[in-house]
Amino acid sequence: MLEVARAHGVVADLVTGAADTLRVKVDPRFAVDTSMEPTVEFSPRGDLLLVQATQFSIYVWDLATKQVRDSLTDIAVYANLLASDDGSIVAATDAGMVQFWRRGSREPSSQFLWKLGAPPRTFALSPNGALFAYDRDGKVTLGDVTRGDIIGEIETGLGSAIGLAFV
Repeated sequence: MLEVARAHGVVADLVTGAADTLRVKVDPRFAVDTSMEPTVEFSPRGDLLLVQATQFSIYVWDLATKQVRDSLTDIAVYANLLASDDGSIVAATDAGMVQFWRRGSREPSSQFLWKLGAPPRTFALSPNGALFAYDRDGKVTLGDVTRGDIIGEIETGLGSAIGLAFV
């Protein structure tokens, strides 16, 4: 169970009933859009919590230490958040692009602008954060996170994918 308030979240363990409130001080220079709910995602391992409490920053919480591990900047829109399995890469996708941050870096390490048209509906990040993939209308594109470049494309001939995963 995960409940989110304006600039903090409540994380609850459904098995034990234990709960914790994660709070972060929001930069007073930026107004918080109270009409928008924060974007919140767990990492695949469940050890990190990604929170975009304001439009301009993303916080990476280490749930074991209950501390902010990284405070990410240079984002201007609310985005879908994703972390690699090992937690080394955080990705934020929006209508115009995907941005990537490496652990310990405040600013994006790379970005990739979507091709003309609607943004992809499915997106995946490899377990080690080295590769990303997305599908648009039956064409799966594989990219390099470090360079923000395309490695190749595969035409599936099956229409849009419902999901993508690295295995």
